[in-house]
Amino acid sequence: MFCSARLNGSAARFVALALAGLCSTAALAQSTGNPVAVPDSALGPAGGRPPSPSPATAPATAPAPAAAPSTAPLAPSSASTSVPIPVIMVVDLEGVVGDSKAYKSIQGQLEAMRQQAEKEVGQKKTELETAEQDFQRDARSGAVPADQIEDKRHGLAMRQDLLQKEAEAKREQLRQAYGNAMEKVKQALLEIIQGLAVERRANLVLYRSAAMPLDRSFEVSKEALTRLDQKLSTVAVTMPAAPVASAPASATPASTAPAAPKKK
Repeated sequence: MFCSARLNGSAARFVALALAGLCSTAALAQSTGNPVAVPDSALGPAGGRPPSPSPATAPATAPAPAAAPSTAPLAPSSASTSVPIPVIMVVDLEGVVGDSKAYKSIQGQLEAMRQQAEKEVGQKKTELETAEQDFQRDARSGAVPADQIEDKRHGLAMRQDLLQKEAEAKREQLRQAYGNAMEKVKQALLEIIQGLAVERRANLVLYRSAAMPLDRSFEVSKEALTRLDQKLSTVAVTMPAAPVASAPASATPASTAPAAPKKK
């Protein structure tokens, strides 16, 4: 073969390097002593940088992992964390009511009503006791026929029952009258406390029974009492209507009454 006969030692080395793909332009020139033209594609871009892979052969870049959702709580807004500075006002509710002119007027009227109710019930009680004593005397003397003794005894028992119910009804009337009158006093005092809170720009009102103020500047009890006496010096106490008392059930007939145990 012509080509193999012409190859000398240096040319044989050049062929070996070219076939192995390990030669460069400088290596080829050094082996042959002559410049060798090499395609631009074999050298890569200018500056000796390796050629960029084509889009078809470039390895796909793995997408960046999605950021994990944050589990930290959101920072509260300034509006939700802003707490108003407490402006405290203390009032002795029980003391103001107890020292008020309105309460004293209620107590006076209620006491007079109580005495009148006790007087009425007491008179009826005295009449009933007298009737019972007369019955006992007449029953012993025989002035009451035997067939009327049981009826008279039953009548006295009914009067006793009615008197007890009447006394209880009057006590309930007095309780209702007191509650209705005191409700007016409490409502008036509440309006006064609300007015004082607006004047002092207080946003927290405490009752003395639930607080122990060390600074007397928080107290408004005296001012509340003064305004209450000016606004409501007296309250009319009205006795509500008495409930209709139901008549007691009639006595059990003798035929249905349980028999007395026999003596042994």
